[in-house]
Amino acid sequence: MNLFKVEFYKLIKSKKYILFCLALIMLILAQIYIIYRNAQNETPDIKLKYNEKLLVDYRAKVKDEELSKDIIKDYENKIKKIEQENKELIEEKNNPNYNWIEKLKKKNEVLENERKNAEISLRLNEAEDINSQIMVNNYLINNNIMPHKSYEISAYNNMGSVISFVNIIFLPLLIVILTYDLVSGEIQFSTIKLLATKPVKRSHIILAKFFSSFIVTVVTVLTFELLGFLVIAVFFKTGSPVYPISAGTKYTIDSLGKVSAAVNSSSLIYAYSYLVRLALLQVLFIFSSVSFTLVISTLFVNNTISLMVSSVVMLFLNIITSILPQAFLSKIYPYLFTTYVDGAGVVRRSINISLGTVNIGFTTGLFSTLIWGILFISLACRNFIKKDITA
Repeated sequence: MNLFKVEFYKLIKSKKYILFCLALIMLILAQIYIIYRNAQNETPDIKLKYNEKLLVDYRAKVKDEELSKDIIKDYENKIKKIEQENKELIEEKNNPNYNWIEKLKKKNEVLENERKNAEISLRLNEAEDINSQIMVNNYLINNNIMPHKSYEISAYNNMGSVISFVNIIFLPLLIVILTYDLVSGEIQFSTIKLLATKPVKRSHIILAKFFSSFIVTVVTVLTFELLGFLVIAVFFKTGSPVYPISAGTKYTIDSLGKVSAAVNSSSLIYAYSYLVRLALLQVLFIFSSVSFTLVISTLFVNNTISLMVSSVVMLFLNIITSILPQAFLSKIYPYLFTTYVDGAGVVRRSINISLGTVNIGFTTGLFSTLIWGILFISLACRNFIKKDITA
């Protein structure tokens, strides 16, 4: 216990921990500002101006005699949709909360037709997206919950995007910066020799370093995210904790080898449940990431090399999962711990489309990150026990 306390206080008093905290604060505030700017662009006035520009462009396309009939028909359909949207925007502008239940019922009628057309055309992913919208709308109507407007900001509706923004790329690298020298730093500056003279098992030293780093990281990240939630709630709105969110869509591989949604497979979860699931995935991702960096740290006696290797490998894994997914890795993605950094995509299961697989989900994410974490800790203990630290 004393060893854990030593490692804990050593970490929170370090300069890198201060940098870790400052980086988290800046990322969270930056994303809140981005949400605010995007919301401003979704106001009825701004959207009407944008739509008018689109209408001018599309109407000119319709008159273009060089275009085929199919393309012209497509533009005509787009014009009808924009004109309908403009009518709704004008009504929204004049009477923002007037008879919203009737509006949603009419919208569902339109969505039902769009879903049928999508199913007939075998655009199953689009059909299930539309089905999810219908499910959410029906729940709102049946439970008398006013729909969340795109230009409104609330903690329960927008905090998920803040967590996702922090998670992808940034959090893995911040974890590396915080934990890269857990063992290599001790060896490089020979402070590990002092620890070795004490009547403590080497495995206990590794476990103390791991759990102190893991707890510090988790508590710090969740605390700042909670503060971000409160900032949104105070400056904007709290929102409804039972607002419905579509999640858990199931996917199959169709006859063309593409990932397609199983129609009517999505379900609804509450906004608070959605955020809790994101937090659970985030905690277990931190668990696996800290243990991964610890393994790398046990392999080297030089801080710089440990930092470079950890950063490059972690960055590479995140790029091939979150930014530039590779088709040939589709069967491996469900078993990579870095796949589950995108908590929102995992809970909704939409990540299966971008990664070309069907097996990624919330439960899979919990088990994968937990197993990887335990495996990395075991490897770190094994490496450290066999390492010559007295030289």
